[in-house]
Amino acid sequence: MKLLELVPRNAIVAELAAADRNGAIRELVETLAAASVIPAAEVETIAKSIITRERTRGTTGFGKGVAAPHAKIAGLHRAAAAVGRSSRGIDFSSLDGEPVFAVFLLISPEEQPEV
Repeated sequence: MKLLELVPRNAIVAELAAADRNGAIRELVETLAAASVIPAAEVETIAKSIITRERTRGTTGFGKGVAAPHAKIAGLHRAAAAVGRSSRGIDFSSLDGEPVFAVFLLISPEEQPEV
């Protein structure tokens, strides 16, 4: 799979409006809906799934200003990603305790564990 197949051009946010982790996740999921990768009606469900994963399985803020929130989504047909940047920084409870400036959100089909 090529990067442009994974990240649609219009799923790249040059400056996230969100100031917190949950808002950034929702904003990036919304860009996937706007890019017609997921149905708009699924935005809240998918965002909640990713946020729940962050709370229950640990942060995806792995340090050096980067976070990679992700989740397996039932019924999804292919993996997709959205990318966002925050010049202010977002608290993701990162492992190094530093704010996150680049967020790489990934969703993949629940039925394809290798993705």
